[in-house]
Amino acid sequence: MAWRWNQAGIKIIHLGGVAAPISIEQKILMGTPDVVFIPVGGGPKAYNPSEAKQALTVLNPKLVIPTHYRTAAANDTCNIVTVDEFLALMDGISVRRVDGQAIALSAADLLENGSEIKVLSYEFNS
Repeated sequence: MAWRWNQAGIKIIHLGGVAAPISIEQKILMGTPDVVFIPVGGGPKAYNPSEAKQALTVLNPKLVIPTHYRTAAANDTCNIVTVDEFLALMDGISVRRVDGQAIALSAADLLENGSEIKVLSYEFNS
């Protein structure tokens, strides 16, 4: 399932439970998003790193926010991969690690040409 909405002049897509290639028909319906939230860690309902890269090539967003990946909170039985495996595939795209779990965006913050990846910091209490 994918969610699409506009907020403050920004076109946003969340690919929370898709994990499937994006067809040309789906691309037409989705349009060209400004921001894409995309699962990158693999698993039954999430893209693995190479599938996520392929989906982003089709969508061509200005900003990518990876979701659903392994963090230090996971135990040894966790079957998803870290965000770094996804980032290693994203040659030529600027990556910024955000110190915190939230960001504020305006349409003016988005790149006019090209893409950027922002990785939020997920902290946990054990």
